[in-house]
Amino acid sequence: MLALALCLPAPANAAKSYELAFTSEGYRENHVVFVNVWKPWMEEVEKRSQGRLKIVFYSPGTICTSK
Repeated sequence: MLALALCLPAPANAAKSYELAFTSEGYRENHVVFVNVWKPWMEEVEKRSQGRLKIVFYSPGTICTSK
């Protein structure tokens, strides 16, 4: 029995988690597109991935510029 237990795969909760940096040109956290499109989408991705993928939003110009 012990040998069988040692051959079992790791539990599912041992899965890695990831953070994705996301920015959008011109849409800040209070913009209607962010509030009604991006934020619900980011929350749904995190929910469907069971917390393994988290999308972190950065305001325009904070991590890259368009120029």
